[in-house]
Amino acid sequence: MLFQPTNFLAPNTGISINVLRWVTFPRWPRAQSVPATRPVFSARLSSIWGIPEQDGFLTRPTRRRMRRELSARHHRVLVGLNGLPTILERRNYRAPKEKNTGSEIQMSAVGLLYVGAVLFLNGLALMGIVKGTGATPINWFVGFLQVLTPTYLIFTAGGDAAVIFSASGLYLFGFTYLYVAMGNTWGHDPTGLGYFSLFVAIMAVAYAVANLVWFGDYAFFVIWLEWAVLWFLFYLVLGKGMTSLTWITGAVAAVQGWITGAIPAFLLLTGIWQTLNGAIVAVVLAVVFIVAMAIMRSRQPAPTEEVAHSNA
Repeated sequence: MLFQPTNFLAPNTGISINVLRWVTFPRWPRAQSVPATRPVFSARLSSIWGIPEQDGFLTRPTRRRMRRELSARHHRVLVGLNGLPTILERRNYRAPKEKNTGSEIQMSAVGLLYVGAVLFLNGLALMGIVKGTGATPINWFVGFLQVLTPTYLIFTAGGDAAVIFSASGLYLFGFTYLYVAMGNTWGHDPTGLGYFSLFVAIMAVAYAVANLVWFGDYAFFVIWLEWAVLWFLFYLVLGKGMTSLTWITGAVAAVQGWITGAIPAFLLLTGIWQTLNGAIVAVVLAVVFIVAMAIMRSRQPAPTEEVAHSNA
């Protein structure tokens, strides 16, 4: 074996790096040599990085997968010891990870279950069924849960962009419920919560589109859109002072506590959700929400001049 200077072209980057190429010659017969026109990696590369090779060469499917992943993940190609090209993050050249692991799904589902509970109670508070600050404790509990859970998921994600993205959306709920709890406990003006709800509504639309485009998740595309509608109603009631919408906003929150929170979370925890057809689930969620809103709208009492509770 010997080293030869060559230009190493980083796949899909257009970056040419002048390195020493490690050329390996077969032992039998010694007179035969490896064509100098192809970059050759010795068996050490296979044993160190776990990359399949055949007769001293990277196999064609492996080279294609490396180029594809380099392009998708924007990894840098460095020159390692002895001029051997070193690719950062060895694990990324093995089988691609699933977008979520079982433990991450379970933790997110637990948080979603109690999001359903707090939406249901806050909805009843807006409807005047739960009196005063009766829903404040659950907002404290779920607010802290929805801040601690995504923080843990992000710190243990190992740089997995899909896990970090999924966890980041949980903060929108956690901060909302903590905002509600603080407002009810210390009497803050609800206007700030109203405009924060507008921010959440806009981001919920973005998360809906991302779930559809990146993950092909039709069910959570619809769920995020329904949350966007709810948080926009919070903005109208709390930020713009449209108290005539207080009751219907509470009804939307109470219904969504079940169809976007408790029921999907329970199905996720039991493993049933993963066996369902996402497109059918999305249609069912949309139809149930529209029918429930039509029924609740028909039962809405006459509007009053009461000031809306600062419950979201």
